[in-house]
Order: sequence, then C-alpha cells, then structure tokens
Amino acid sequence: MKKVFRYELHCHTSEGSGCSQMPAKAAVDFYLEQGYDGIVVSDHFTGKTTVPKDYAWEDRIHYFYENGFSIAKRYGDERGLKVFFAPEWSSAGNDFLLMGLDKDWWLKQTDFFTLTPNQVFDRVHEGGGFVVHAHPFAEAPWIPCIRLFPRKEDAVEIYNGGMSEFGNRMAYEYAKAYGLPMTGGSDTHNVEHKNLCGIETERECFCIEDIIDVIRKREAKPFCRTQNFLA
Repeated sequence: MKKVFRYELHCHTSEGSGCSQMPAKAAVDFYLEQGYDGIVVSDHFTGKTTVPKDYAWEDRIHYFYENGFSIAKRYGDERGLKVFFAPEWSSAGNDFLLMGLDKDWWLKQTDFFTLTPNQVFDRVHEGGGFVVHAHPFAEAPWIPCIRLFPRKEDAVEIYNGGMSEFGNRMAYEYAKAYGLPMTGGSDTHNVEHKNLCGIETERECFCIEDIIDVIRKREAKPFCRTQNFLA
C-alpha cells in the first residue's frame, strides 16, 4: 500500500494573525501529533494581521515573513514537519489563500492595497501564483456580501474546519458547478481545534509549488474529520 501524505492548507500563528492563540512552534508540535506531514501557514495579510499598520511596505513584508512563518519553518525543519507559506488576503470579508509567491515578489507589490480583487488575482497569476477561495460561503457581520470569482480562482476550499456542513456543502456545489479543484483546510487558530481538515495525496510535497501541482492535477483529496460528504 502506498503511503498517503497529509497536509494542512490553512492555519494561523499568533505571531502573524492577531486572532490566533497558537504560537508557531506550538502549531508544528500540534500537527506532528495529529499525523500531518506538512502545513501551510496562512496568516492574515490584511485585517487581523499583527503587522503594524503604520509600517512602510518593505518593513511590512519583512515583518510578515520573519514572524509566524519563519519561526514555524525553522522549527519544522528541526522536528521533521514541512512548512510552507500562503498569506490569507481579504477583500470585504471574503478570504483567499495566495499560494506560490515568494518574498521578493511581495516586496515589489508596493501598490497592492490599491488593487481591486480582479486586479489582485491577475497580478497573482502574472507572478505564477495560485488563488484558493477559502470558506467561500462564510457569513458574519463583517461580510457585507458573498462574492465569488469562478473565472479568477484556481481552487475552492470545500472543507473548512470552522464552517458548518451546510456552508462546506455549498462550497462543494460551487466548485463542482464550475469544475474547480477542491481543497480542505482546518483554519486552525488554537491547539484545541478539533475539526481538522486538509488534503491527502500519494505524492510527497517538498515546496509550495508541489502543493499547487497536486491540487491543480487533482491528485489531492480534501478531507475533514467531522464531515465526510465526499466519501
């Protein structure tokens, strides 16, 4: 029987996300205990980020990279857990994981906060990046409306550990209707999180580009420990 590799695609560290109570090193220990082979740190780049709002653009990017992700990456290398990075970017409460963009790319995006969502997606794709719509049917007081971009998104998070089964099923139906690849992510903010999600694949992933590749080629199966409507 082939080994199945398990990856978390959506988790937040307290060093990078102001809403998280999970330090980067605790996240690494937690996911190793839960049997994962790797994680994608998806700290908030806007909204609930820990980056001081008065920082200049370059300082903002350096701070963002040197905190949650870099701490988790160094500790993950020591402990044997692969750690990748995909900032979570928000527009009017709608959240997207921006994968495959390195620090040098981000340092050049000095006009990023002036861009519309469509311009952001085009810019990400021009840079070789990959857009995952996280929990697309989330509802909250700070989300004025649900916005979908089926011709701009590369994949849809159909299992999110903070969503109801109804919300996740809606995401599944949306992805299915538009033929978009499907992912899963726990959206973890603390080590007490029970509803763990992610993807499983027979390919070992050594970089974020490998994660993107297995999603794009549909070689990854989303999973959720408490919801299993794909079974």
